[in-house]
Amino acid sequence: MGNACGCSTSTALNHNFKEDAELRRLHILRSTTFLPDSDASHETLLRKIWKALRDADEPYERVSSKWKDMGFQGDDPLTDVRGGGLLAVECFCFFATTHTIGLYSMINVLKERTLEKCEWHYPVATVAIVISSQICDKLGLSSGMRGAVSEENLEALLSSRTARSPLIRFLQAPAPTEPTLNRSRPSRPSVQLQWNGGGFFHLFALLLADFHTRFVTEDR
Repeated sequence: MGNACGCSTSTALNHNFKEDAELRRLHILRSTTFLPDSDASHETLLRKIWKALRDADEPYERVSSKWKDMGFQGDDPLTDVRGGGLLAVECFCFFATTHTIGLYSMINVLKERTLEKCEWHYPVATVAIVISSQICDKLGLSSGMRGAVSEENLEALLSSRTARSPLIRFLQAPAPTEPTLNRSRPSRPSVQLQWNGGGFFHLFALLLADFHTRFVTEDR
């Protein structure tokens, strides 16, 4: 019945259009170099991360050892981003501003465990950047250390309906409601997120939380 009236075809075309539009948007963000020193909109992401994780009255510092307390490896967050592109920073900014309590928990647990065992640590922001890049790899938007695929390869991906990753279905799912975090015990070495819908950022958040939970619960 649906095929007779063309409803199914119309729905499928609209569905594919939304997928293609989202893949193009993500490809642009993945291809864009993160330039906080020359692009104010890029630096705004760092300011949001700072505001989420530092005291309210603490002035923002573009380069500071305090960034290491927020999960970066060094004093300058730019050095951690490397080939992750603007998308990776947007992902971590999303996590820091949306799941702030959960990120606090992750960072504090790592600090406590590091005091007990100096080699027991991972830089949260750096791992976040890697996870963002790996999702792009799985979607066919990038290729490991080579970075984002070419425009030609992107068009080939968009024209193919069989070579697409199943992850693409998560990109155009309905937006989630308020995420659920475990707020009862901030020091607990796990971050519990409830899956309420799709989107690249929310998929990223779940994978980062899952990585952390596996890391801290592994018998060492």
